[in-house]
Amino acid sequence: MGDVPALTRPTISIEGVAVDILGANQARVGILVWLSRHPDSTVTEINQALGLSRMSVVDHIRALVATGAVAGTPAQPTRGQRARYRLVPEVVERELLGLLDQLGLDVSERDLKKPQ
Repeated sequence: MGDVPALTRPTISIEGVAVDILGANQARVGILVWLSRHPDSTVTEINQALGLSRMSVVDHIRALVATGAVAGTPAQPTRGQRARYRLVPEVVERELLGLLDQLGLDVSERDLKKPQ
């Protein structure tokens, strides 16, 4: 990460063949991963954690909210509260299972659970 100051280095590394195969936007996948681990995060928290520009986070969050994969609680500026966002795991799981089905892969939800 060369010239990136230590305080803004991303804390999540998004790598792997799945991201490459899907041609997925690494920033967007990073936001999904962050929200899965840190529900109710603000744009500022995401921006600082992942080292993305604020506008980039805003744009990605808008797109993710539009898909239903992310939900937000509205900001209440008069109370000094910022909008907070969380992952909607049911939507992400349903869409990923749908993709696997379209690819002709027989994978059950049980197969997708993390090993204990």
